[in-house]
Amino acid sequence: SDVCSSDLAVATACATVDDVKSSIVNLVDTRMGQTGLLNQELILTLRVGNPNDFEIPLQGLALEIDVNGRKLTDGLSDNSVTLPRLGFANVEVTATASTLSIVRELLSLGETASLDYGISGTAYVGTPFGRRAVPYDQTGKFSILPPERQRRAPKRDRDTTIFKTI
Repeated sequence: SDVCSSDLAVATACATVDDVKSSIVNLVDTRMGQTGLLNQELILTLRVGNPNDFEIPLQGLALEIDVNGRKLTDGLSDNSVTLPRLGFANVEVTATASTLSIVRELLSLGETASLDYGISGTAYVGTPFGRRAVPYDQTGKFSILPPERQRRAPKRDRDTTIFKTI
């Protein structure tokens, strides 16, 4: 017999890994926060999508962003947000980056036509039995050239892996 009730939070906790679809994450905005000689504060907005037929109570996250194989920034958020079923929610993250890392990446822009990036970290998901740490990882590539100068490449599936909630 099924020991799970119909309560949404319990349904999230009782779902098996096979029942849960991976969430989607996109970096949608970056703003400068406080600036200093050695470190820069960045306010990042992530758009997190939930392709599941139940809500996911996200209670915070930690992240690291790599650009071209080098760590650019790491960040934390203690914002709680409920990812709606079959929907999206924005999560604001405060990150810090060394001024040297930022300058190094800006100088390398002249050497490449595209940037490889990675976003990885831990999402903290609330369950009736406490908080659960769930690792996530996403990689992708974006061109810094205008569309008319980009070489035609075969279409690829979107890079949209973040985390399994259960």
